[in-house]
Amino acid sequence: MKAPTMRPALRWALGAVALLTAVVAWLPEEEAAVVRPTTAARAMPAPRSTMPEAPSRQTAQPAEAPYPGASAGPWPAPGPAALAAWRAAPRPAAARPAPVAAVPEGPAPPPAVPYQWVGQIEEDGHQRFFLADAQGLWPVSQGETLASGWRVDGLRDGQLQLTWLATGAAVTLSARP
Repeated sequence: MKAPTMRPALRWALGAVALLTAVVAWLPEEEAAVVRPTTAARAMPAPRSTMPEAPSRQTAQPAEAPYPGASAGPWPAPGPAALAAWRAAPRPAAARPAPVAAVPEGPAPPPAVPYQWVGQIEEDGHQRFFLADAQGLWPVSQGETLASGWRVDGLRDGQLQLTWLATGAAVTLSARP
């Protein structure tokens, strides 16, 4: 059985990575940055059980700066501009709506008429009107009340007059062409 072989490009890449790893390992190490505890960490007292007895008054010694050129003191308080930069922007005040003049209450307008006037016929001197809605075709006479709250008042000036019984508002229907 023949052992699998590696492509030449892959072999070269693997060799280059191995060589770079060896070079980095043999380079002299630079001095790592020494991390010293901050003054706040040093000022933290040890638990009482491990704390040695000390005289009642000790003189405070200035803390050592964490790195050269740094001040050992606490940070200065931020100014108002710095504080404002980190706070959320104030929400704009909601605009007050303009006062609306009181509208005198009158009778509510009638709802849209659910019927269309599709025609009429005269039988024995009596007129019948045909109204259509989504449920069907309804033959009605003058003075008749419909189940939806409308009353048929009759024909005037070529238009059918209906009255909304809840408010007494009159509506006219034109004949459907």
